[in-house]
Amino acid sequence: MADPQTDAHPAPRTAGVDIKRRVVHGNQCLVVSFPRSFRDDEWAQRFGELQTYLDTPLAPPILRRRLVFSLINCRWIDPLPLLSALIESVRADSNSWRVLYRLPPPDEGPATQDASTYQRSPNRLLLFLAREGFLAELLRCGIRVVIGSQLLDEEVIAEYTRLPARPSYADAHFIPVTLLDVPEQERSPSFSADTVDSLLGGVSLPLRSKCSAPERKQLLYTLRAVLQEFLHNVQEHAYPQPEPRPVALYVRFRQGGVGLTPVAKAACERDLQEEQKHCPRLDRVWLDARAGCLEVFFLDRGIGIVQSYATAQRQGNASIDANKRSNPQGNRIKRC
Repeated sequence: MADPQTDAHPAPRTAGVDIKRRVVHGNQCLVVSFPRSFRDDEWAQRFGELQTYLDTPLAPPILRRRLVFSLINCRWIDPLPLLSALIESVRADSNSWRVLYRLPPPDEGPATQDASTYQRSPNRLLLFLAREGFLAELLRCGIRVVIGSQLLDEEVIAEYTRLPARPSYADAHFIPVTLLDVPEQERSPSFSADTVDSLLGGVSLPLRSKCSAPERKQLLYTLRAVLQEFLHNVQEHAYPQPEPRPVALYVRFRQGGVGLTPVAKAACERDLQEEQKHCPRLDRVWLDARAGCLEVFFLDRGIGIVQSYATAQRQGNASIDANKRSNPQGNRIKRC
């Protein structure tokens, strides 16, 4: 006999993302399995269906809800899907879902000759998640993570930053994956400026070997303006409700085409070809002509300026600065 709960709320079918739902004795388990390569286009096309599903109130008698993100078969994930998963995890946790991540255990590392973008070994993925702050944010937010039979803790994260693997983006670390709960503008008018001050504290040191002092000054000025504008926009109109108001961001250094050795150039070209297929915002010509850049990713779960304006009109308060803009779908920008 069909389960009426399952029939009433069929799980969304997402391209590349496998979603299965079971309801047993009033307890629901939703398992979201990431594909082997989770790129921007797959996330942008269909991941919104998962968001809608998680936001839909379930009819009783659901007693407990469990959400499992499985990365067992995943070997690559782009930053925007990663930030989105982090936001959904915290939102689900605040809505009484018990959230769990399952990651593959490390192995001896990829074969020496394996220079492919998508490797069989999980080490490069685990190295990325550990070095770039994603695992630390899950731990900080109280999200349970199981790797093989091992429960994630700070010692495991430190161990994974030394895994035998070569990252696709060398020397990328700049501002790690960060999740923030953004207060309303009226409650904390200095939030955006204070937060950016904290995020940029000490980041000039990694840039000293990459650009001159005047370039560094201009770069940090631009980065400060971009991050502060993003956070201010979220404060101003992204979330009509008082809470939760999550945003996630990540900034990495990106090697350009200038100054690469022939071997490094070939490896970079291979990865860029894959990126061009799946990440429409990539500007190859712009990147090839530079020694490097900072790549900024930020994401919120709110509404855009048009919907915010319409909501304000319905509430009798249309005093919104129309010059502001926000992209709740996520942004990826570069600054040289």
